[in-house]
Amino acid sequence: MLTQLNPNQGALAGVTVNQPLLRINGIAGFQLVYPFDAPELQFGKRYGWQLEKTVNNVIVEKSEAWEFMLYREVLIPAKYAVLNTDYSSTTYEVSGDGFFFKFPSRYKISGNPRSSITNEIGEAMPVQFGHDQKLGAGDEPEKTGRDFYYLRTDTYPVGTYTLIVTDPKGNSYNTRFRID
Repeated sequence: MLTQLNPNQGALAGVTVNQPLLRINGIAGFQLVYPFDAPELQFGKRYGWQLEKTVNNVIVEKSEAWEFMLYREVLIPAKYAVLNTDYSSTTYEVSGDGFFFKFPSRYKISGNPRSSITNEIGEAMPVQFGHDQKLGAGDEPEKTGRDFYYLRTDTYPVGTYTLIVTDPKGNSYNTRFRID
């Protein structure tokens, strides 16, 4: 059980009287990954948690109540759309002013790759690359042998688009993305 704690409230008092944010039954094992559909935890807020052992829906044992706080904001790393050589039904949802993409070319590309974008009815759209604004001053992109790029999409109207990138040897990679 997980609950948010009020100011000057201890972990035991919080898990006893506060409304739970999250209650998960039937946990097997010693680890739990925080569920993606659970309420988002906020930095600077205090939380309390406690384990309960139940038998036939009756609580027979409880652990100590523990408290934790997220001391700094958790930034979700940039997710990259992966371009493929085959056309697929995968469509990436774009939020914000663009999206990150990568493709597994074995050939080094200097600058931006040769690219084209078409809308739902096959009309060519302008291609505009941006910079990865998520990187801090001392951060370095991971060297993985792939090319990573940021495509600006803030000038496109709502719709579904196809991005096609061609490497120096003429191999084409593509993906579909949707702007709402």
